[in-house]
This record gives sequence, C-alpha cells and structure tokens, in this order.
Amino acid sequence: MNHFSMSPKRLSDIDLKNMAMITAFVMLQCLQIIIILALICSYIPQPPNDFVKTIFRNHAGGVLPEREMLYYRLFVFMAMIGQGAIVWGTKRFWKGDLPRARIGEFMLAQSAIIFLQLFGVFKIFVFENPWWARMILYVGIALAVLNAVFWPEIRKSAIAGYRWLIGGSEQALAKFRPFLDAIVIAIIGFLLFVPDVTRVITRMFFWDQFNRFDTFLAGPAWSVFQGGHLSGSVISGPGFILPGVTAVLSHATGFSYPALAEIVMISTVLYMIGVYGLLRLMTREVILSVIGILVAIKLKLFHQGAYPLVFIDPAITPFAHWPDLFFLGAVISYAQNPRPLPLWILAVTTGVMIVYAPAWGAAMLAAFYFHAAGIRTEERKWDIRMRALFFLTPILTALVLLLPFAPYMLFDAVGRQQWMSELYFIGKGWEALPIYFGLKDRQFFSFFWGYAVALVYLGTLTVGFYRRAMGEGSRMSLAVSTVCVYGLGLFMQYVHHSSCAHYHTFAVVFVLVTTYLAQRLLHSLSQKVRTGFLVVGSVWSATALLTTFLFTYYPNMLSLARNDWKTEKELYVRQGSLDIDAALIHKLTPAYGKAAVLSSFETQLLILAGCENFFEPFPLMVSTPMADPQFRGFRILTRQQLNNILSRLRDQAPEYVFIEKKLFQRSIHPQFYQYFEGLETVVSFLGEHYEPGPEGVYLMALKRKQSLK
Repeated sequence: MNHFSMSPKRLSDIDLKNMAMITAFVMLQCLQIIIILALICSYIPQPPNDFVKTIFRNHAGGVLPEREMLYYRLFVFMAMIGQGAIVWGTKRFWKGDLPRARIGEFMLAQSAIIFLQLFGVFKIFVFENPWWARMILYVGIALAVLNAVFWPEIRKSAIAGYRWLIGGSEQALAKFRPFLDAIVIAIIGFLLFVPDVTRVITRMFFWDQFNRFDTFLAGPAWSVFQGGHLSGSVISGPGFILPGVTAVLSHATGFSYPALAEIVMISTVLYMIGVYGLLRLMTREVILSVIGILVAIKLKLFHQGAYPLVFIDPAITPFAHWPDLFFLGAVISYAQNPRPLPLWILAVTTGVMIVYAPAWGAAMLAAFYFHAAGIRTEERKWDIRMRALFFLTPILTALVLLLPFAPYMLFDAVGRQQWMSELYFIGKGWEALPIYFGLKDRQFFSFFWGYAVALVYLGTLTVGFYRRAMGEGSRMSLAVSTVCVYGLGLFMQYVHHSSCAHYHTFAVVFVLVTTYLAQRLLHSLSQKVRTGFLVVGSVWSATALLTTFLFTYYPNMLSLARNDWKTEKELYVRQGSLDIDAALIHKLTPAYGKAAVLSSFETQLLILAGCENFFEPFPLMVSTPMADPQFRGFRILTRQQLNNILSRLRDQAPEYVFIEKKLFQRSIHPQFYQYFEGLETVVSFLGEHYEPGPEGVYLMALKRKQSLK
C-alpha cells in the first residue's frame, strides 16, 4: 500500500499554465515593489546598530549598516502571500480561459523595464552612485508607472510601431538615408570629440607622465620637426611616415602637447567615421552599420586595454594605422564593382603601410598577395608585365617612401644600428608576453574571447575556401577572406602581447567580419526575427558603450562622470611647469644646436627650449615626477647602446649636459643606481668629465672639464 498516494483532482494543462503565468506575474510585482522601496529607503539615514557602541572603534567596521536582509525577507514574504492569495483565495481567477497572451505582453514590457532599473542599480553599486546611473533608475521607475497606468495605449502604439518596422520601415529609411548617415556621423563626433584638451594632457601626466606619448609620437615627431632624423622606434613603433606627417601638421598648429593631442583626437574621430563608411559600403544598411560602429568604438577605444584614457597611448588609437581605411575600402569596393582602380589603391596602400607602421604593414602585405592570387582570373586584359607591376607595386612604393630615410638607415652608424638592433630584439622576443600572462589582468572572459577571434577568422576562411573550390565563391566572399587574412596577421600582435591591453590590434577588422556574417545570417531569417535582432542589437551596443566605466570617465561633451579634474589641473600646473629649466637649456645651448638632456620629461623640455635632442635613442629616460625621490627607468637595453652613448659624449663633447639634480647629486636611494647600472655608468662618466654649473628648478647644467676637450 502506498501511504503517500493522495489522489487529488488532477489539474488540466490550461490550469497549470495559468498558475505558472500568475506566479511569474506576482514575482515581477514583488520585485518592482522591492526596487521602489529600496530607492525610498536610500534617502532615509540608517542609524548605527546599538551593538556598535559596545565594541572598540577599531572593530566598528565589522558591523556595517545594511538593509539587504530586510529586502530579501520582504520579497519572500510578499511573494508567498501574493501567490497564496491569488492561487488559493481566488481559484476562479485562474481557472478556465485566462488571457495569457495579453498578460504575457504586459509582463514582457514590465520585465524590460525592471531590467533597466536593475541595470541602473548595478551601475550605481559599481561606479559609486554616479548621476547618470541614478537617472537610468529614475527613468525605469517612471516607465513602470506609465506602463501600469497607460498599458492599453502603450500596447496599441507598440503593436503599430512594430508592424511599421516590419513592413514599411525599410522604404521610409531609404528616403531619409542621407540624413541618417549625417546624423550618425555627427553622433560619432559628439561621442569622441574632447572640447577641453587640458583634461587629456592632465590625465597623461598623472597616469603615465607622457611616457607612451613621448616614445611613440612626440619624441620621433620632434626630431623630424627640428630637421633631424628619427630616433625612436621605427619597426614596432610609428614607422617612418607617421612622425613626418605629425611634424608637417605641427608646422600649422605649433608643436606642443595640446596640439599633438588634438591631432590624435581629430584623426581618431575621422577614422571612426571612415569605419562607419566601410560598414555602410559593405552592408548597405544603416542600422546594422550603426551597431557595428558602436561595437568597434567600444572595443577599439574603451576596452580594458585603453585604460585609463585612450589618448595616453597613441599606439592604441587609430592614428597608428590610418591606411587601414584605404586598404579595406579598396577590397570591398572591388568586390562590389570590379575595376582596376581599387586594385591599384590596394597595392599602393600596402606599400604605404609597410613604411607607415611596419608591424601592421607585414600583415597587410600578406593579405594583399592573398587577394591578388584570388583575382588572378578577374583582370584577363592585363598582360604579364602589368601583372608583374601590380604584384611589385607594394614593394616599390615602400622603397620610394624609404628613400628620404636611406642615409639614416644605411650610412648613419647610430641610425643603422638602431633599426637593425630593433629587428634583432623583436626576433628574440623583446616585449613578448606568455599566453598565460593575460590571465593576470583578471579579465578572464575578455582574455579567452580574444583567442576566439582567431577561430572566427579561420572558420570564415575555411568556408570561403570551400565555396571557392566548389565554384560558388563570389567577389565579396574573396573580400571577406582577404579581411580575415589581414585580421590573422594583426592577431599575431595580440598573441605576441597576450593581454587585454592589445584588443585594439584586431577590433575594427573583427567587427567588419562579424557584421558581414551577421548580415548573411539575418538574410536567412524571417523579417520579424530580423527586426527584433536589429532593435535589440541597437539597444545593446549603445548601452554597452555608454555605460562602460572607461566611457563614463572619458572627457567628451557628455562627460558622464562629471569630473572636471580641477584639482588635478592645478597640481599639473604646479608640478608640470618646466619653463625655468627649459629657459636654462635654451640659454646655454647654441642656436640650432643639440641639447644633451638626461632627465625625465626630456621631450617636453626640448620642445619648450626649442632644441634638438643630442642623445640616441630618444627619449632616453622613463619619466617620473620631478619632485619624487626616485626614477622609473633608463631605456638603454644593451651594453652596445650604452657604449654608443659614452662614445657620443666623448667624441662630440657637448659644452653643457643638463641632468636632474637628484640624479647627479645622488639624492635618491642607491638601489636605483644598482638596478639601472647603465644610468650609473653614464652619471659616473659625467661626474668625472663635467662639473656643476648653473641650476634651474629641477635641472643643473654640467659644464665640460678641460680633460674632455
């Protein structure tokens, strides 16, 4: 005998569905009440627990005021009482035919609103109660009230709008497409343009002391601006063209940190507008292109690798790889309209990229030859000489652009040794990070997702090869495969530096490929599903960008964090002022002469003094705040480089060498000299052959002794 058998009256499937619907409905209402109650209670001060008064002050932190347990108990109590009252107290309400479809529509709308409210609460906790997160919560609660009061009207309008999106939206959008493109371009500029460049400069100083900005852009560009040759990194860094372009632009704007920051910022805005143009050219769709550009901006400029502000490191900005736009545009343009012009643009751009940014140029060269091999049957009118010229155009273009730098690369001993030694360092694994190193960022999802990018490229390439082999491959398929090859080449940069800080190396190319794949997928789905995807994708991409931590602190016209950095600006003006020391350098350096500066902020000092750098490589020091009793580093890697510096000092014997007082007077801890033995050798050499002379605020001028003459 089964003692547990109860033989109650069996419920029908309709009754069970009604009960499930009512249960979910009650849970939503309880959750909404808890959110409103928590908001109200947040304005009511909570007195400390009486128990706190009985313990020592140093242990008071163990009893923090909280109301979470109260909210949890209330939620459980209301849910149990509410469901019990409806299910057992009013059976006739859920028995029989319940309008589940109507209730489900209301619950769907309410769920979206509650999600918005919880999203605002989450951002309040994570970002320490910012105003924009509170606004999200307030808007969510206002929408909840409107949804409850005016639900019939809202439902009617929503159905009409959804039918319009499915039926007539594409025709309506086609009429206003030029205006929509103009609006999107304006929004990109609005999101990225920084009206107060001083904020950017201030953050550069406080977060990095201009080190990345100096080594990648300001230092090499200043050398070219002064009529010298490149002295920074030319292989893994800005290449040969970028410093020259920056120097030419600086002749119009004046060479200064604010001017350089504006050049990088404006070029970034224009690059992202160009990426939107590529998406439009490839997809011919506005909304899908908007989703793509928002995701591209998020990954490129506001991912973890861009922390804490994108313009601190120009290497992660689009300023470092502008030729991308012309290369990718030519590939897509040829796929849609096969003409010789895009092919020649493709070839010339590849040669420019080899000189512009060699590390990226190698990836582009591989993609170029892949594309050239794929179109071997397209241009049948070309004879063998034309084909040979086309295949050699990238190399010839690079050689022509390198001609002005040939004396530096071939006949200048220091310059030749520098770029050859850099190739040697890269080949030996300089600055490479093991694959597990990225896990130290504790951004586990981002780290593993970075490696999933390669699978997307390889999968797309595999499908493209298969379709080509079956004779079904189109020109657009070849174009996307070419973009994947270029993406795999760029992905090597991420593998070489396995960390989330290098997401920028593949962000734009990855967005192009995934947008193309998404478009192909959407074309195979129904119009209803397609419309739903575009709506959800638009909301998700905009929310992901606008509410990410880095974007909220980005000093654009929105400035969501509302941080004007007033205190930091004042500190920068006081600590970052080098005018007196720059005047000392200018006074003691002959006109059009080279100044030997061994100090932090040597690039800024030389810019203010109007002098060319003496030391190679340049910048030589890793900048540290002048008032700090320490220094961060010395950029000499090998004894050969150290011997070059000593030989340069011995052979050219500058009359004055400008050095930080704390370095020459050894007012910092001896362990710094023991660790940076190259700097110790240089300082000892200066102490033997130079004597103290005039002084500034942070620098002293060492005058050459007779023994060195």
